[in-house]
Amino acid sequence: LADAKEQERYTQFGTQVSESTQGIISMGASMRVLLNQNENESLPIETQTILLSLVFTSFSSEKDAAFFSKNHAVLSRAITENKEFVALRKSVRTEKSFDQFLGSMEKQLPYFKKVCLG
Repeated sequence: LADAKEQERYTQFGTQVSESTQGIISMGASMRVLLNQNENESLPIETQTILLSLVFTSFSSEKDAAFFSKNHAVLSRAITENKEFVALRKSVRTEKSFDQFLGSMEKQLPYFKKVCLG
């Protein structure tokens, strides 16, 4: 998020940015959307971890902050309640590394695509 914020500052001056920089900015915007919760909403840590990790998978390569804003509630509910995500929720606490966890996430991407709105 810090990298995204720093890159956003450069764009305020009309600076041309590379595709890589645009990707960092887009990822940061998506993460900020996924970090937002309603005041009366409390998501399990596993759900929050999975949501934030989505931006590091191939799932988000063509998605922007607007997509995540539109799908935040449906994704949160699916991750928390759907049986397809039971093993993934458990892996939040059991995977040895973030890379291994992302590998588990990649295997679940078809389920994420099924639950999303457009």
